[in-house]
Amino acid sequence: MAEARVGKRSTVMVVQSFRAHSIPDWIARCLSSVRGWASLHSYDYALWGDEVYDLCGSDYLATGFRNPQAMTNLARLLLMKRYLAEGYEAVVWLDADVFIFAPKSFRLNFSPDQLAVGYAFGLEVWLDEDRRFTVPRAHNALTYFTRDQKDLDLLINIITHIGRRGIKHNFQVGVRLLRGLHYSLRFTLLPHVAMYSPTLIAAICEQEQGLLQMYGRAFGFPSQAANLCLSETLEKGHARHQHVMDLLEESEGAVINRFARQPS
Repeated sequence: MAEARVGKRSTVMVVQSFRAHSIPDWIARCLSSVRGWASLHSYDYALWGDEVYDLCGSDYLATGFRNPQAMTNLARLLLMKRYLAEGYEAVVWLDADVFIFAPKSFRLNFSPDQLAVGYAFGLEVWLDEDRRFTVPRAHNALTYFTRDQKDLDLLINIITHIGRRGIKHNFQVGVRLLRGLHYSLRFTLLPHVAMYSPTLIAAICEQEQGLLQMYGRAFGFPSQAANLCLSETLEKGHARHQHVMDLLEESEGAVINRFARQPS
């Protein structure tokens, strides 16, 4: 599948990637939600297939580590550089398993103070299977760069350098790298796209009020979209994903957002 663009020339490009075959119904629904959101706010939209990996170049692909996430971690940055070079003022990447459930209130009109270095990633609090929360940290399911960005080439160069050294796990060039760099680079973390673990998805479906309240306090912000974690999902979990998407969409996120910023 070649790059497919939707919309006329805007100042903002929204870009995603997913294979052109064997697309789970809930992933198709996620992609549709992002495409609809882009149209609602008059953002340009582009969907890439597996050919996006070719952007990484033969040297990076020749490392032998053909993990899709490892390739995507470089490809997304190269795509953002490409679209910024075309003249877009901002480019946003959303993973294919991101579902936008409150499209009207999800906007990309950030002030310079909110983007001190001209770019941002997502904010995550992860609820593990033992019902423990991580500290707030970075995720790249939401990646946002403006033409005022300061570190895009640096991030690309770091990932390609690690590729030359050898990649054993996609986290080397993914979220663990990002979280380490955040301490020094101090880029913004945006709460608009949360990260929903399988345990949190189950809690929403089963309306475990106590657990949802604890998550809301730990995360601290309302969100308008969520990454539903394809990499953590088994085939039998697809029906649950559809159910949680229904709950989120029908309430525009209130099913979980009502617990945000509650006093302890």
